[in-house]
Amino acid sequence: MDKIWDIIIIGAGPVGLMAANLLGQRGQRVLLLDKTTIEYSIPRAIHIDDEIVRIFQAVGLLEPILKISKPVSGMQFINRKGKVLLETSMDGVSGFEGSYLFFSSELEEVLRQGLKRFPQVNFLLGHKAIAIDQTEDCVTTTVEINQGETKKIQGKYLLACDGAKSFVRDYLGIGLQSFGFKSANLKVDTELEKPYPLPEWIQKTCKDFSNHPPFVFLNGRGSHRRWEFSLYNASNKEELEEEETTRKFLEKVIPPAQVKILHAAVYRFYTKIAKRWRVKRVFLAGDAAHQMPPYIGQGMCAGMRDVFNLSWKLDAVLRGKVPQSWLKSYQNERFKHARTYILLTMLVGFLFISKFSFFLHTIGYIVPEKWRKFRLKPIALKGGLFFKSFGNRVGQLMMQANVCTAKGEEDRLDAFLKQDFSILSWKQNPLDFLSTEDKEFLNGLGCTFIKISDQFSGEQTKELTLLKDSTDKLGKWFGKNKKNCVIIRPDRYVLAHVEAKHLSNAVKSLRAMK
Repeated sequence: MDKIWDIIIIGAGPVGLMAANLLGQRGQRVLLLDKTTIEYSIPRAIHIDDEIVRIFQAVGLLEPILKISKPVSGMQFINRKGKVLLETSMDGVSGFEGSYLFFSSELEEVLRQGLKRFPQVNFLLGHKAIAIDQTEDCVTTTVEINQGETKKIQGKYLLACDGAKSFVRDYLGIGLQSFGFKSANLKVDTELEKPYPLPEWIQKTCKDFSNHPPFVFLNGRGSHRRWEFSLYNASNKEELEEEETTRKFLEKVIPPAQVKILHAAVYRFYTKIAKRWRVKRVFLAGDAAHQMPPYIGQGMCAGMRDVFNLSWKLDAVLRGKVPQSWLKSYQNERFKHARTYILLTMLVGFLFISKFSFFLHTIGYIVPEKWRKFRLKPIALKGGLFFKSFGNRVGQLMMQANVCTAKGEEDRLDAFLKQDFSILSWKQNPLDFLSTEDKEFLNGLGCTFIKISDQFSGEQTKELTLLKDSTDKLGKWFGKNKKNCVIIRPDRYVLAHVEAKHLSNAVKSLRAMK
């Protein structure tokens, strides 16, 4: 009780670790707690998309995450003979490949190492939360330490990233809405003993009329390969996890001598979402807030989006830049977004493991190949802090492309956006369209002002950054959307997309937010 932390985070999985990095980067005093006594090393999540790589970029961990990740073209639904029935890929807008595979323990190690950059962030294992009390301006967490000792820890806010069986969620009496879909997989992580030809795509072998279970194959980084076999009866969990049984599953997909089993586990998954993501000064994120099947690899991705969305808002409130009411937007924005991904994942599950897969088999033989290939666009955010009246790109993730300075220094766009709000204008100086009051308000938010063109014009100042569009992608984006100015939030979503002459109106709406 001798110190009040800015934020206490419970749960040191990848989502909790990312939250601690994001808040630590902003200078907040963070205490990260986990009930386990050793760092978790069992393989879990394996897929991230381009937006999540962009979050690693934002938190200064781009190089290490790319080093341990492998780009993958997308996902194919196939029949047992290998015929591609349907093919999907991500239409990435963040300046990276659409999808990546990784080994979860390596990703978590990148995040743990990242915490060492921030002396004001403390990470403690063996601390189990057993009670939570709140006052108007503080959260007190009672924790049990390894030896049975208890102590109380205070923070201004608490973020629960403690997983699907969240203690915090249950302690606060927050109910879960179930979507009714549940199933189980036998997940088998292996290491190739010697080279063996396997597809580079993520492949889902769909249910058919045979007795063979549908399964997913993921061609991981290095020699790591994963198969996930769908189970219709997982009651004999211990038997299924035995090596002899696991080998029988593997025999159906690869000669057993080709691989060494690293880890095999039966895990059950559900489709649920918390009815409330906030109780006063406590917030839920990741699996504590939502649970979805692994069929499109968005479970951990959704949690990363949660904490990126919340971290900058908590920081702005703690620094007195914005009113506390802005925190209401967290659930308004993320609940709808996560629910959409849950419903999409359920659809994929029905097409993949249920009798409805006959639709895919039929399509695979009737529909021409070119019409069976889809590129999926990022799902926009809605509600919350977004202005419906300020352009059709509002709520969408801002495209990232390469730009360069007058000195010839080239980098991705986000490298010049910094951590806070940004105003990006095509061939216009956005400052020319703002009042003194607008500028004072935006400077208080730490806003960056950028003029971007197809060639350099004007003079760079302390207030204005000049950039050149290196690839013409941003020029085409502005041209296609016919409006030359965007306000970009710290999480890289478009807050307003307007003509420069209407920029002041958008800023006034932002100032008026309560």
